Amino acid sequence: MTSPQSYQHFIDGKFVDSRDHYEIHYPYTGEKIGTVARAGEAEMEAAIASAARAFQTTRRMTRSQRAEILAATSRGASERSVEFTRAI
Repeated sequence: MTSPQSYQHFIDGKFVDSRDHYEIHYPYTGEKIGTVARAGEAEMEAAIASAARAFQTTRRMTRSQRAEILAATSRGASERSVEFTRAI
């Protein structure tokens, strides 16, 4: 196994840590494989406010512009499939 990873929130275009974290353990060996920031009220409020601001931009986009963004997101996920598989 690789060394444990630490995961933060991604809110409003920035990685954001929180005070509370939880550990992820590999189910077959019990080995700690990472820690994840747990969202509290402040992080949830910031994420909701960011999404509301982003909606003001995306709601004015055409269907083709939104489709382009979704296609780029899909390509990015495909390119990182090994990383996602390892995380799962």
